[in-house]
Amino acid sequence: MVKTLTIKDRVYEELVTIKGREESFSDLFERLAKKEKVGIMEFAGFLSKEEGNKVKKAISDYKKKSGKMDLEREKRLEKLWSS
Repeated sequence: MVKTLTIKDRVYEELVTIKGREESFSDLFERLAKKEKVGIMEFAGFLSKEEGNKVKKAISDYKKKSGKMDLEREKRLEKLWSS
């Protein structure tokens, strides 16, 4: 199946600069689309150990706070239902 696309001139010029000499635009689009599908392992080593620990702590703190908020909501709902 063939599709017709409309793109701006400046976008076309940018695509021409990144397209391989023997590569079709379909091949280019396929290559670019595959790049977007990034697995979690692509981020391995992205953060330093210290930064990673800060992120872990922030997530843990959020989960604790979120859990407390959930418990408070449950208590309020129980009071409403028992009234």
